[in-house]
Amino acid sequence: MVFSIPEIGKKINSKLSFYDCLAFCLLAAFGAGLAVFLHYKALEKRLPVLYKESRAQVLDATTHALPFGSKKGKTYTYSWCKGSSPIKQANKIYFTSDAEAIASGRTLSKLCVK
Repeated sequence: MVFSIPEIGKKINSKLSFYDCLAFCLLAAFGAGLAVFLHYKALEKRLPVLYKESRAQVLDATTHALPFGSKKGKTYTYSWCKGSSPIKQANKIYFTSDAEAIASGRTLSKLCVK
């Protein structure tokens, strides 16, 4: 028995009921929801990517590795950290170590990873 394409299409369409279409739509919606859920779960497990500044900072060799902070700020940072460039040289306070910076009541900037 050889059937033409239109005859096969009629047989397929005649066999689908309302409940078959409803089940197909619910299955598609569930699959899409599952894909979105798994995507957000994968984002939670992703590790943050840390970037260093690409432009070279011209600093004196003695102050390059020292932690510093702004006069009015509550955090300290290093010269290679992302948030250090907006601080003007006149407003910088240098510390001899992390311990001294922490003793002064400051915390390490969130933009800086040592």
